[in-house]
Amino acid sequence: MFKSLLLKGRYLGLLLCCLVSSLVVTAQTKYKGKVIGSDDKLPVVGASIRVKGTSTGTVTDVNGEFTLSLSPGNTLVVSYIGYQSTEVKVGTDVNLRVTLQSGSSTLNEVVVTGYTAQRKKDITGSVSVVNVATMKTVPASNTASLLQGTAAGVTVVNSGNPGANTTVNVRGVGSIFSTAPLIVIDGVQGSLNDINPNDIESMQVLKDGQASIYGVRGSNGVVVVTTKKGKSGAATISYDAYYGTQRPLKDGFKLADTKTYVEAIYQSYKNSPNADGSSPLAGGNPQYDPGKTGTWTIPDYITPAGAHVGDPKTDPSTYLLNPFTTDNQITRANKQGTDWFHEVFKPAPIQSHNITASGGNDKSTYLMSISYLNQQGTLIDTYFKRYAARINTNFAVGPHIRVGENAYIFYKRSPNLSNNQNEGNAISYIYREPPIIPVYDIMGNFAGTRSGSLGNSSNPVAVQERSKDNRNNNWDITGNVYAEADFLKHFTIRTQFGGTVDNYYYYYFTKPAYENSEGNTSTNGFTEVAGYNSQYTWTNTLNYKQQFGKHSVNLLAGSEAITTYRRGIRAGGGNYNISFDPNYVTVANGANPPSNGVDQLFDSGLLSYFAKLDYQFNDKYILGATVSS
Repeated sequence: MFKSLLLKGRYLGLLLCCLVSSLVVTAQTKYKGKVIGSDDKLPVVGASIRVKGTSTGTVTDVNGEFTLSLSPGNTLVVSYIGYQSTEVKVGTDVNLRVTLQSGSSTLNEVVVTGYTAQRKKDITGSVSVVNVATMKTVPASNTASLLQGTAAGVTVVNSGNPGANTTVNVRGVGSIFSTAPLIVIDGVQGSLNDINPNDIESMQVLKDGQASIYGVRGSNGVVVVTTKKGKSGAATISYDAYYGTQRPLKDGFKLADTKTYVEAIYQSYKNSPNADGSSPLAGGNPQYDPGKTGTWTIPDYITPAGAHVGDPKTDPSTYLLNPFTTDNQITRANKQGTDWFHEVFKPAPIQSHNITASGGNDKSTYLMSISYLNQQGTLIDTYFKRYAARINTNFAVGPHIRVGENAYIFYKRSPNLSNNQNEGNAISYIYREPPIIPVYDIMGNFAGTRSGSLGNSSNPVAVQERSKDNRNNNWDITGNVYAEADFLKHFTIRTQFGGTVDNYYYYYFTKPAYENSEGNTSTNGFTEVAGYNSQYTWTNTLNYKQQFGKHSVNLLAGSEAITTYRRGIRAGGGNYNISFDPNYVTVANGANPPSNGVDQLFDSGLLSYFAKLDYQFNDKYILGATVSS
């Protein structure tokens, strides 16, 4: 939950509003519901159900039914194309019934689809229109994550890292290869992960036939985004901002304490006899049995293994930590148990600031915005920062000719972290690191599994601490320029050239994990990678619209050429003996000879042709056809 501050100013003034919400922890109950239409009383299949103010949601099944874990007082936002969205406040009755009112007035709204715009009621394919205003009520660093629960048939999976790429699937997983939908922003292929949510005017998800105009690229669905444009009228300046806190689970993962952990080990030994039938407890265990056969106690120290108070090896004067020689790391056992979850998860702030200026007249319009986002992760030493600027302009050269551009520039930075869903990351180690191990030994160095008999996990605090100085940087420019003209009354021709240029540079330093049972003698290493990606798209279309009495025809034909190029290089060094300071470490400063190689090399081109026919009779009967190659 967030404690948020919303500031907004309009017409060259700033109006301050404070919205403060507090986190209320209540037990959640499984609620079941059914959604029907007011016009035919039939179940509404695929209706979007979302908990207001969150990204939690689901969709109704073939019977119009849904199940969600909710708390009394939650408000559900229920929506579906062709019906008016409605809000339902949850009470104590766990069986919900929602009736959606017919929204015929909304069917005349114009939405952007493949290379053109249509009224909702004229669309023959499957299209979900995202409520952008509702979507932006949930603070997030990633626009893709805001799609969760806002469009029927769309699923979103986020790794949890601030600013990390989000996986979006439309209509489920239908390929063993890439399942990501095509993202088109102002006519240019792009990414939802980087766009500023405040810049979005509209968003549609194209499925089935509507997506087919993009050919094989649209086989996983298409998300079409249109950014805001300036409007005729007086110049306006608006400032939007929020500041809040993100809080991890109050009770964490509820893992075993040391006493429970030791008892589980004892039972595993007791119930696993040796090959000759003898008990593995007969000779005692140096880690948990201080030489008294048949007893099972918790030692005072885990290093030296099984040591108790008074052991000469626990004298601080004998402390020696050197992974390459015989050492004596002294680590007290945490007899209560280390709560690894709360050691690596802490409350973290998030803030966003956005200033937009727009205006224009009947000849030209403009919109300019600058934004700053800073999200600190609840997982310690994680963060995401983004600085962005946008400028969109449109000019009427004459009564039938229009030109314009859309440009978006941003820089983003974060630590170079592994995916939180991989085995070798701090979250996985929370489960695997025994609670008897403290975070630090008696000298303040990291404690770990090095004593043996404690598995091969890593100290999750150490994992995060050692990666905090890593950097992942991206500089991107994306946008397009266009020109269009009307001629012969019913024809519109348009040409557009745009694309994206992405420059990236990242580095990471691998420090020796002396406290681990595995890899504790490994040397350090430094790697840096740099490169760029570019993609250019040239689109040309001809649109014909005509009304013949009760007959309406809309014919679109066009071509699109796309070129993609990627190139990068990586280099690495190792065995840094003087300093681990990130301001000192370079590839050339390591004792080992530098290594280098190509990070990536890719070059491709695509030329496609497409056509689309929409025919309507008497504003009732609709026929749509699409071809592409």
